[in-house]
Amino acid sequence: SPDHIQAAILRCAAIIQSRSGKPAMIYSRASWVDQFITANRTPPGWLNDFDWWMANYLRTPREHPGPPARPKGLIPEKVLIHQTTNQGKPIGAQSNNMDYNRWMFDLSHLQKYTGVNIEPNTQEPSIEDKIKLLWDAHPELHNK
Repeated sequence: SPDHIQAAILRCAAIIQSRSGKPAMIYSRASWVDQFITANRTPPGWLNDFDWWMANYLRTPREHPGPPARPKGLIPEKVLIHQTTNQGKPIGAQSNNMDYNRWMFDLSHLQKYTGVNIEPNTQEPSIEDKIKLLWDAHPELHNK
């Protein structure tokens, strides 16, 4: 029932916070939350107590352009990450597919959220590095 699901989510979130010292982030898709949590009721107030990572992607390798769908009652500012595809081309991994995710805010927001100062790489890659990147990105052209 929605009450049991909500209770389990809140128990798990409390365990995560007690063990990590950081609030839990909830990963889901809007339709699941609407079906199993809000279930045609008033959305629970706790939805906006958490940050969310929302899955909302197309059924193709193309990325969903965003923004992701949100469950009823969830404010946009609480959606920090959008999973844009589950069929992306693998980047640096031995895999057939890769999930792509997008931080929904700017770099300064990410830095403040994580407490990590990320210096953007503004240096132009060398021609050798560009060729290697292209070569590595398209093994189907040279691994026959």
